[in-house]
Amino acid sequence: MLGGCDILFPARDSLRYRVRLEVETPSGLRQGSSVLESRNISGATGLLRSFQYPSSDCYGEAAIVDLGGGKQLFAVREDAYSSRQIYEMVQRMLAYPPDELHPPLPSSPRRGNWQVAYPEARKAETRAEIHRRDYPLLVSFRDRRDPGTIYEVDPDDLSSAFGAGHRLRRIIVQVTSDPLTDGPVLDALPWLRDVRGSINPLLSQSSANPVARLGRHAFRYMDDA
Repeated sequence: MLGGCDILFPARDSLRYRVRLEVETPSGLRQGSSVLESRNISGATGLLRSFQYPSSDCYGEAAIVDLGGGKQLFAVREDAYSSRQIYEMVQRMLAYPPDELHPPLPSSPRRGNWQVAYPEARKAETRAEIHRRDYPLLVSFRDRRDPGTIYEVDPDDLSSAFGAGHRLRRIIVQVTSDPLTDGPVLDALPWLRDVRGSINPLLSQSSANPVARLGRHAFRYMDDA
């Protein structure tokens, strides 16, 4: 009977983690973080194959670092083309070499093998420093009240965006059981409450700037939104 259930019903699991950014500034170290959650479904087999396909997504909010003087740095959930996603960043992190995970996962799972990695990472509350090539998209606003002033921030050159003495020290992911972060993004960008698609509908189709195409879900994706 149990074997029949395995054939019919998909596997489901989730992993919650804190994404923390550390930024050096002229006034000292600034940090900001957000707790997000990856959710996966393996897809059904057998009789239910046509009704449940594999799926994966990341729920939560962008991480924000308050740099002072009205300046903020956002690490968004995904870019406009889904080529840089926090979900994928965490999948790659779980497959880092054992000596880069603290503590390492017992089975050293391959990338994407979430059915093995998630339970092990939850039990160990694994932490790792993210490789530069895996960084999420970083953005800021020249005026947070105006979504049209959004621009991309080069993680290797924060000084160009925020002034001399600013440097991204590192991004760390820590598996946690803490609740999802819910609220800081809407506090920082209150106009986001009224956005349903692109944050810049007039610019999204014509602008060559890829961050002009970002939508609401780049900053916040929850069960209720």
